Amino acid sequence: MKEKLLGAVLVSFAILLSFSCGYHIRGLSIPESEPEQVRVVSGTLEAPALHRYPVEKVLRVVDGDTLDVRFSVWEDIVLVKRLRLLGIDTPELRPRSGTEAERKAEKAAAKAALDYVETALTNAAAVFVVTDWKSDSFGRVLAGIQYVDESGTEYDLAARLLESGHAEVYEK
Repeated sequence: MKEKLLGAVLVSFAILLSFSCGYHIRGLSIPESEPEQVRVVSGTLEAPALHRYPVEKVLRVVDGDTLDVRFSVWEDIVLVKRLRLLGIDTPELRPRSGTEAERKAEKAAAKAALDYVETALTNAAAVFVVTDWKSDSFGRVLAGIQYVDESGTEYDLAARLLESGHAEVYEK
């Protein structure tokens, strides 16, 4: 009896987790509540249909194109993930090449990009993660960040970083 109950609990958890991540189990006919499907332009690259999740808290802005966030993926399921913004590249806080002057200039530009992101997201009325759950070689989830300012206007963070000169297009 205990094994059957444990099996049922594990199957239920797997179903919930699979739906929250956008995966589907073949042959299962349970009504699902999919997250909002959106098409976004991140930087200059059009992304495929992605899932949009509300951010509960931006935990840390690592640099201009990398953030640690806590966000809801399904009712009571909350994830903490490191995200890499799609379509852009910002200067490095710890440059590895170039002359001393070039490294100092890149570090200053990286700090400016980080400050820009922190200010935009700190002042935002709402923040959303937009992703299809692919990750990069460092294990970061590749995602877009959308935010709504006090006036209700919605912005794409990557596009704003490009417009402000804090980032370049990254097509890798």
